[in-house]
Amino acid sequence: FLRSFHIGNRTGILRMNRMSLVSLPLEMAVTERITELDVSKNEIQVLPDEIGQFVNLKILLLDQNLLSIIPESIASLQKLHTLGLDGNKLTNLPSKIHMLRSLKKLSFLDNKIITIPTTLAYLTNLTHLGLDTNKVVSPPREIAIQGTKKILQFCQVILEAPYTETADLGGYSLRSFPLELAYQTGLQT
Repeated sequence: FLRSFHIGNRTGILRMNRMSLVSLPLEMAVTERITELDVSKNEIQVLPDEIGQFVNLKILLLDQNLLSIIPESIASLQKLHTLGLDGNKLTNLPSKIHMLRSLKKLSFLDNKIITIPTTLAYLTNLTHLGLDTNKVVSPPREIAIQGTKKILQFCQVILEAPYTETADLGGYSLRSFPLELAYQTGLQT
């Protein structure tokens, strides 16, 4: 355990996966040096707000833990390009996730997420969005199964709708009217 911190503080890569951790002892790490943090396959229930102090973090792997919420302080990780959240108990993504502008890969397979925030459209570098095995209803399944690019395009249409007063949904082959637009007034589709 202590060896992991020593190596992490020296190399910038802190691997504490498969250690049966129930909490994250981040106080031992030199946060400015850590660029990769892997705490997957543990029993962590709460990610501390201090995670936001790892400002040079590029890869954060939290897969297969017991997390039900991700703290909003994650928005401070402006260099983060990979976020792995697979196999947790998440019901929502952090509301400030759109602030992670460097994010290229976001994976939250096997969680309990039903709604993907439309603000993901702001993540212009995002090339991989892993969401399988979640019972996503928003965006509609017809869009979600088409992959990252279509999901982000749909999110963009929804975000722009109040300002453009239009929502071009012609290329989506939807079976029903999207819930995201249900309460928009003066909208032409």
